[in-house]
Amino acid sequence: MKFNKTLLASGVAIALAASLAGCSGNSVPPITAYKKVIKTSVALMAKKGLVENCTDMSGKPTYKLVDDPNFAGDYTAAVHDLVADTYELIYESDAFTPYALQSGLTYGDKVKYGANNDEFVVTSDPMGDGKKTTSTYQSQDGIFVSGTWAGKTRCVLTYAVTAADDQIIAKAKESLNN
Repeated sequence: MKFNKTLLASGVAIALAASLAGCSGNSVPPITAYKKVIKTSVALMAKKGLVENCTDMSGKPTYKLVDDPNFAGDYTAAVHDLVADTYELIYESDAFTPYALQSGLTYGDKVKYGANNDEFVVTSDPMGDGKKTTSTYQSQDGIFVSGTWAGKTRCVLTYAVTAADDQIIAKAKESLNN
């Protein structure tokens, strides 16, 4: 009988430890997971393009960024400022979330998990002046799907570009020529 009680107690202890281990969160360091999501997001953006629909924190649309690697011509990225109704070409890939996050690592951005293992909280000093900002990025299925920058702007990322999205690039090219 004594042996069975000991065996039972050991079994309960192992089961309890196993269940608690599952509740303890992700064992992958946040920076490792973050870098993996960046790499996957950048690769998907390069293959399919990216549209970022952005709003202010009240939900009012502010701007839309489009990058289409398959767009014909010299320029493949543009922004439509929805408030001013203007169009501009984008010359640097850092304007897009995946590339901006990749660049931020070079400048010492600090990363931790947010509310869950698909959310990353990033603290950065974007201007190098000691004024830190905190932004939050959501990932899903290994890619970034949204971000909230310094509590001011929220963008939703879509890794597909439509003909209507390409019109933003075309209009930006037209405005360059006018």
